[in-house]
Amino acid sequence: MDVDDKIRIKPLKDVIDSNGIEFRFFGTLNYYYRMDELDRVLKDNRHLKKCLQRFFKCEIRTILFNEKHTNESSNNYGGFHRHWVMEDIPESIWLNPSPQMATFMQELDEKHDSCIYFGCLTGSLPTDEMKIQLIKKVIKGFHASTPNGSKGLDVRVIYNIDGLLTYCTKQRHHNIPHEYVIDTKSSNYLDDSFIRRMHSYIRQRQLTLV
Repeated sequence: MDVDDKIRIKPLKDVIDSNGIEFRFFGTLNYYYRMDELDRVLKDNRHLKKCLQRFFKCEIRTILFNEKHTNESSNNYGGFHRHWVMEDIPESIWLNPSPQMATFMQELDEKHDSCIYFGCLTGSLPTDEMKIQLIKKVIKGFHASTPNGSKGLDVRVIYNIDGLLTYCTKQRHHNIPHEYVIDTKSSNYLDDSFIRRMHSYIRQRQLTLV
């Protein structure tokens, strides 16, 4: 991270810290075709968040980002893909799964020869890898724009939130209108006024470095 990166992500970090959010998982979601309709991407972001919250029956605080494919050899070159950071699902949800959640857990147990469901019933929280398997299963099951195959959807544990925020905001002023790099409509605690404040802060800080 350089000085510009630290300046760019500070407003986001301030929002995260002031609201006590501990993001646990980072996701990337591609389209199975070249998606160049930003309005559709924003709509899909809202649907993605609703899918997770409806399934787990709780609020899951997230920040979502939009990015364009820049590899000219890619079939999706110039089209959008999406990233998001999300907090963990509360322990109470894992240890008291809904009937639908229980069914999904048992299906995973059968497929992977694991004990997610039995472990939760006996008070043992799943590992992060087990949680990721369920999160991906939910997205593939209910979010229609998720492509088939393993390359279309990736979910990982977060170890360096600063690095991820830097990565997810790197395309501002280049391929996407800067107000859409961060999807404020689907992200917690963010709105259009935050974007204005963020870019005002960035401009002011950069002027002091000149």
